[in-house]
Amino acid sequence: MKDPVCGMKVDPAKAAGTSEYQGQTYHFCSSSCQAKFDATPGRFVSPPESPAPVIAGTGEYTCPMHPEIVRDARARAPSAAWRWNHGRPRSTRRAPNSTT
Repeated sequence: MKDPVCGMKVDPAKAAGTSEYQGQTYHFCSSSCQAKFDATPGRFVSPPESPAPVIAGTGEYTCPMHPEIVRDARARAPSAAWRWNHGRPRSTRRAPNSTT
């Protein structure tokens, strides 16, 4: 188990302290971590995950920059760095005012 305050691994049998919050038992590596938790337990406990909302629709994704592109689902675009390095031909021209 992990100490919810500092993230350190804690053996429940050797824990320096335990506290209960919302029906869950938490184990601590030290009394100072337990005191911090007891003062504000909500700060150290993440809320339960809720399922992702379902959005009604056709399941199609239209690119906001290119409305003519419609796909079944949102595709991940290559990164800007990839486009810069691989998506454009390299130019052999020198930049204006270049000294080399």
